[in-house]
Formats: sequence, structure tokens, C-alpha cells
Amino acid sequence: MADLLECLIQVRALAETAPRLARFLRLYPEGAWYAAGVGHGRPAAALLASLVVRERGFAAALRAVRADGAEDLEGTFSGASPATLVATFTELRTATLALLARCTAEELARPLPGGGARPSTVADLVAAAVAADTETLAQIRACLEDVAAQRPREGV
Repeated sequence: MADLLECLIQVRALAETAPRLARFLRLYPEGAWYAAGVGHGRPAAALLASLVVRERGFAAALRAVRADGAEDLEGTFSGASPATLVATFTELRTATLALLARCTAEELARPLPGGGARPSTVADLVAAAVAADTETLAQIRACLEDVAAQRPREGV
């Protein structure tokens, strides 16, 4: 299980993902989000949509541990613009962070329902979310940078 003090630090790291995504929106034109860069299997918009879906699952797991009646934010992400996806992610992450702020140390150390599956506690779930955010942000950035660096081909 992740150390509880480390977990609190990681919760702060989770708060940085939405502002980083907003920066990417400002730095890269919308069209860059839909193109897959060389060596990238998925465009940045698809990676962003997966981040939104993962955040919904993260919040659902937290609510299950806390038996919290917080509402699940509905949404469909097919065809959503990058700006809409970032706004949706930001809304979800804000709700997730509020939920984590209400967790006690005991709840952070509590085993997740379902047993046996990793991550095994809320603190482990937070650590996994930070790792997933870091990896996905790096992939989005690499894809956007690659697309931005590509020159239009002659005759296209």
C-alpha cells in the first residue's frame, strides 16, 4: 500500500492535470488534437477521451469505498471537441478531489471492494491515477508536438 503521506502529496499532483490540459489547449490548434503523430497510434483527442473515461471510473471507485452518494457525471465523449473534453475532465477531477478531501486516513487505507485486484486501497488507487495521468499527459504532449512539427506534404 502506498504510504499515506505520499498519498496526500499525490492528491496534490492530481490537481495539476487539468491545468496542464488547459495549457495544451492554448498551445496547440484544435486540428492537431485529431491527427495521430508519426509513431502514435491514437490522436491526442482519443487519449484525452480515455483520460475522461478513466476519471469517471476513479470517482466511482472512491464513491464505492466511502459509500458516498455523490452523483455520477454522465456524458458521452464520442465526437466531443478537445475543449469540451478538457472541461468535462476538469469537472470530474474537481469532484474527485473534493471527494478525496473528505477522506479520512482510515478511508485512504481502506481496501477497495472486489478484493484481490490491484490497486488494493484508496491510497494505491490515487498512486495509480497519478501514474496514469503522467503517462497520458506525456503521450498527449508527444503526439501534439509531433503533429505540430510535421510539415504539410507537397500536393496535399
